[in-house]
Amino acid sequence: SVASAFVARRLMATADAPGARTAGPRVVMDHIVYVVPSVEEGIATFEALTGVKPIIGGRHEGLGTHNALVSLEDGAYLELLARDPSQPQVDARWLGADAPAPKFTTFCARAADSATLEEVGTAVREGAGYDIGPVEMKSRNTPEGKLLKWRLSARNHSLGYQQLPGGGIVPFLVDWSPNELPHPSETSPKGCTLVGLRAAHPDPASVERVLLAMGAEAFFQAPGDGGAVAGGGFVARADAPRLEMILQTPKGLVTLA
Repeated sequence: SVASAFVARRLMATADAPGARTAGPRVVMDHIVYVVPSVEEGIATFEALTGVKPIIGGRHEGLGTHNALVSLEDGAYLELLARDPSQPQVDARWLGADAPAPKFTTFCARAADSATLEEVGTAVREGAGYDIGPVEMKSRNTPEGKLLKWRLSARNHSLGYQQLPGGGIVPFLVDWSPNELPHPSETSPKGCTLVGLRAAHPDPASVERVLLAMGAEAFFQAPGDGGAVAGGGFVARADAPRLEMILQTPKGLVTLA
């Protein structure tokens, strides 16, 4: 696919870049979080832009959110996240749910190959001094009433949009090993693929250090025209953090930020 070819190119390009990571566990894309004003509005807007209609995912009980999902294929998916009107008592802030919507707030990665979430956490702590936080069991019911289960390291991403690590450019981590159901990328509507991410930050080196320790640099296009930049950097410099995703869709390339 376009996404697979892009990732392969970035892996080759970054393997020899100054400061590039050469060993240890790596991660692959699991899902992208796009905060929307409401699930209904998010579904309608996304379908109008791409030609693909997301489906309802479920409620995050106690976290104040619910979602809709669309597959990005290659084991990844897009989550349209919104505050859940049925949980008005919860101050929904996790994953940047309090951001001015619509907004690409952050994304989630999972350990690749036979690596574990804990091994990735150790590599990031030792390589970049970043603590991924505790690993917690999470679950939600699907619309069919089945229980979707996963292990999640997202405590650092639960303090609100303004407090997201690296402005959201540093991902949270998931482990689906407790789950007995198909991965959401398999059950969500298909037709879109992830071409890549672009990121900008006031201190690019600080977030690149963490991403390299995770082995997550291959997710990102280089700033500017997509070519190599001095020092092999892949996060642009800007006054404020910014994330963009580039999707290949039935209606052509779509960029969401």
